Amino acid sequence: MKKIKVSATAILLSGLLLFASNVSAQFNYPPKSKVSALKGKILAVTFVLEDRNLVDRLRATPNKLAQYRNAVSYQDTLLKRAVQKMWKFGKGVEFMSWADANKLITEGNSKYAFLNIGFADRKAHDWLYVEAYDSNMYHKSIRDISKDNGYAVISISLPGSNKKPELVYDCAINVAYPSQGDFTAALSLIQNELMLIMKKPEFKFDDFESEVKDNKKLLKDKTLMIDQNQLEKGVTETEISKYYPYTFKVADYDTINDVKASCDPGYAYILTIPYKISNVNMGSGSTAPIPSYFQIIISANDGKVIGRVVPSKTEMPEKAEKIGKKQIKAYSEE
Repeated sequence: MKKIKVSATAILLSGLLLFASNVSAQFNYPPKSKVSALKGKILAVTFVLEDRNLVDRLRATPNKLAQYRNAVSYQDTLLKRAVQKMWKFGKGVEFMSWADANKLITEGNSKYAFLNIGFADRKAHDWLYVEAYDSNMYHKSIRDISKDNGYAVISISLPGSNKKPELVYDCAINVAYPSQGDFTAALSLIQNELMLIMKKPEFKFDDFESEVKDNKKLLKDKTLMIDQNQLEKGVTETEISKYYPYTFKVADYDTINDVKASCDPGYAYILTIPYKISNVNMGSGSTAPIPSYFQIIISANDGKVIGRVVPSKTEMPEKAEKIGKKQIKAYSEE
């Protein structure tokens, strides 16, 4: 099992298996002072940095280098679309290179907060990145490969007093090559969390629980998208309709990804996120922080969490993603 570092700030919301730097047994949130500071800034979204080592290796094959740079450009396009569609927190958005953003930081410019995308634990399969983005066709086969090749990291920072960025979020989507839907879902969750924090002097996990319970009434007005690949064996649409009283649709990954990217208020979808961190014995006297999971239902247009359920006990995300009768019944229970 892969060792990971998990922060409780990233656990609750901010997306699709979000990992960061600090381990905690309790849910924590960014302080309201930092969130208020973010709200007063323009969000500078920095484009993906090219991998310099890979660029150097590809210089001898100009066609491949061009393909790689096209892939970087297309990933930037997906991120830009997601931000333009979803992000409304703060005083606006600007897109820029990391070099330009870094210049603003070192100059001590206080008008901006900074969002950038990086990658962690990525396997050495550089050409999979090109296959994911150069074709301009992100589909399920890319998604399946992406799950096994590390994860992408979203960071949101404020300008620090020492002319260096001061981290507010450091979190990751559980795929190495995020789709536009992945970016949109993560950003919507982050933004919703920021808005919740602004409501109270100190936002706690109990407040989240109350929020979800109150939001469940929104389910009746939405079509719940259920990924056909997540259904447990034997769970049919007829079975689902016995336990879930509202409108739903069983669909393939591509359809659900389109719903995520669309931000359509008529839809909701299911994400699996970690909710509890346990130090697990990895053998030879070593331990690692391993999350347990719950499923949450996300309102597609605003990132509100409108349902949640703890799946069968497991430390494996692919098992926690499975949807059976227990999960379906719990989606709409009070």
